[in-house]
Amino acid sequence: MNPSSSTTFPPAFSSVVSSKVSRQASFEVNVFFGSDPQFCGSAFLSQQDYRGTINTTFSGKACMRWDNDTIYFTSVNYPWADLDENYCRNPDGDGHAWCFIEDGDYEYCDVPLCNSCSGYDPQTCGCASLKQQDYRGTINTTFSGKACMRWDDGAINYTTVDYPWAGLEENYCRNPGGDN
Repeated sequence: MNPSSSTTFPPAFSSVVSSKVSRQASFEVNVFFGSDPQFCGSAFLSQQDYRGTINTTFSGKACMRWDNDTIYFTSVNYPWADLDENYCRNPDGDGHAWCFIEDGDYEYCDVPLCNSCSGYDPQTCGCASLKQQDYRGTINTTFSGKACMRWDDGAINYTTVDYPWAGLEENYCRNPGGDN
């Protein structure tokens, strides 16, 4: 594919690859971010790079085909997203790879996050290039010493239903939205 200058790319790719996004360029991007797109997706790219064949959601539901008439995400509108078959993808830059399910809604998929950091333990330290989304330790206070709220409190917008991969347990520090 040779995109024209009017082609719009997903935000994470735009800053890295400005002149072309193709399957070949995608490989270059993935090497840069330490992912292996056939098996996992980069947290830094919100798994927009994932190109594997996982086609079920976290809850076990089958994904619909992207060329289904009821789906408004198409390869024409999202040419970089590789919307083939019924594989989990992230064409819109949401927090994780996802797919549409039979009722017309969507769910996140159980696509593994790639490890782009080496020599660290996510139980004690989150990887900076992943914006610490991988941190799974038990710190539960802010820099200023305030106790963190429980993730299941009800007043928090992040839930295990919406972010099942994020480790939203107890009141432990996490970064499900990828904030800086």
